[in-house]
Amino acid sequence: MDINVKEILPKGLSKVQDTELALHDKKTIAEIKDLEWNSATKDLLVTCNAKIININNKYGWYYVACLICKTKVKQVRGVLWCERCKNEPKFAVPSYRIQVQAQDETSSTTFILFDKGAEKIIAKTAKELAEKQEEILKLDENILPKEIQKIIGNEYLFQLHLDEYNLKYGKENYMVSKILEMEILEIEEHQDTMEEIVSKSRKDKYIASQKKEIGETSVERPEIMPLQMLQKRQKDTKQIASKKKKTEL
Repeated sequence: MDINVKEILPKGLSKVQDTELALHDKKTIAEIKDLEWNSATKDLLVTCNAKIININNKYGWYYVACLICKTKVKQVRGVLWCERCKNEPKFAVPSYRIQVQAQDETSSTTFILFDKGAEKIIAKTAKELAEKQEEILKLDENILPKEIQKIIGNEYLFQLHLDEYNLKYGKENYMVSKILEMEILEIEEHQDTMEEIVSKSRKDKYIASQKKEIGETSVERPEIMPLQMLQKRQKDTKQIASKKKKTEL
């Protein structure tokens, strides 16, 4: 329990703020599919706003992982074996691996959710769901818990890690690094309208300044009064005053 766990990023990738990712590295599914492998795109982090429309549960929704490295453990001669750690793991726990079909306005493809992304949108951990499922019936990883079914039909902002597997060989099983906060998505959706809102606010203030309140009514002032019209109004005012004075006499 006193082991310090450190996040390990893919080589060549720097840790970037969520807002920066959402606003500068966002791509549609069609654009992601069109990306090609080269020295510059050997490893990429991109974001994609998409809706989960289905879950492919053919291979189950979790795997038994080594607690240290999260690699899938195997049964070797009756004992668990971690190929990455090259030893028998002291602890192995169920971890999410959910294969979802995601869709946006351009296309659809497959995203793979692991613990880091899945636990953000599912109320329970894979361990908790597996234990709960085991209590109800014999453990069958091909039966999809209702907590996971609830994510179908929801829209999320995904951060994807694209590597040689995707870019060079064209495989569409894109790994989800994490799911970003929805507040970022809202900022992006409304950023194009902010200038319109500010512009409208300024226009409203200008119009209000052009109105003179008279009792319960208001009269709009002309923005510019032509010189001839102003001279005519002054002349008419003088004539009315002169006639009124003669009448009084």
